[in-house]
Amino acid sequence: MNIQKIGKGFPIHVTLSAESGLSQVEVPSLILQTFVENSIKYAPVYGRTLRISIAIRLEDLDGESYLHIQVADNGAGYPEQLLEDFYAEDAGRLKGHIGLFNLRARLSLIYGERAYFILSNKDGAVSEIFLPVNSKKEETANGTAAG
Repeated sequence: MNIQKIGKGFPIHVTLSAESGLSQVEVPSLILQTFVENSIKYAPVYGRTLRISIAIRLEDLDGESYLHIQVADNGAGYPEQLLEDFYAEDAGRLKGHIGLFNLRARLSLIYGERAYFILSNKDGAVSEIFLPVNSKKEETANGTAAG
């Protein structure tokens, strides 16, 4: 973050809030980096401090525990075309956004359809990921998979 901050020449304020007890939960590498880099690259508004908030917490969805990671900024938000491409059936439309494309592909490989990935705009860009606390691969390896 400090290198990005120096190189861009505008003030950046980052806040992180995480529930206690989450330090042992494993997540794929570079999840946060993708969204924070996008905020630094696309969100700045001249004359205004870029504010990035990162929130990490556990949530219960349909009886299963998920790690909910949210990164939000106070920039211009995601372009409508990017949101349209992100939610299109043809995942190839995201290829111009390599970080998002790669992250979606990695999450799919690791978690299959059990991970949720949401992009939206609310006073800036909002990126959310919901990861099952235990992947099916881990459950199978540990002999705890139901079925």
